[in-house]
Formats: sequence, structure tokens, C-alpha cells
Amino acid sequence: QRLRLLREVRSLLYEGAQFIFSVWQFQHSPRLMARVLPWETVGRSANEMDEGDTLLDWRQTQPGEPGQPGLRYVHLFSPAELSQLAVHSGGEMVDEFYSDGKEKRLALYQVWQAI
Repeated sequence: QRLRLLREVRSLLYEGAQFIFSVWQFQHSPRLMARVLPWETVGRSANEMDEGDTLLDWRQTQPGEPGQPGLRYVHLFSPAELSQLAVHSGGEMVDEFYSDGKEKRLALYQVWQAI
């Protein structure tokens, strides 16, 4: 489905146009990594999931109130996976950088060019 979505994005671009996006890189945050849960929490096996698929404890808390249970599915993209998706969707990765968060590493930004 990731590839299908990116092919759809590519179909909207003219040749040479650029697509700029970011993906979350929560593995750079010890606080967020502490929220990783095993897939068995939801009755699944890690073997059923794609590499990078992650389940996080995602509690919403308000001051003075107990946290509400919550779960969040996240796909952790590697730079190599994204570059392959660029090629398979009809583009090429022409630039990338990390930014966001206190240490400026919570998001990976890539610039793709339609070919």
C-alpha cells in the first residue's frame, strides 16, 4: 500500500517536479522507544508484520487525569527503504536530511524528483 500511495503521488507530478516529505524517526528518542510494545499485545506476531512496523503505547493524558489507554501503529522507514520506494514509484531521491525534535533527528526528510 505504501508503494501504491507513492505511485499515485508520482502520477500527479510532471517530469522533473519534486516531492518533499518527512517520516518519523522515533528510534532516536529514548522516551519514545520506551513506548514500543510487542505485537502480541494486540494478538499479532512480529512475523506477520513488515520490517519497521511498530506498535507504541500511546496514552493521552491531561493534567490531573489518569492516562487513557491507547495504541499507535507506526512504520519506521529506513533511508534505504525510502530510496527504493522512490525508484519503484517513478522517481529518484535527490536530497535528504534529519530535523525536528530537541536533537534535530526525529524526522527524516527526503526530496524526490519525478523522472
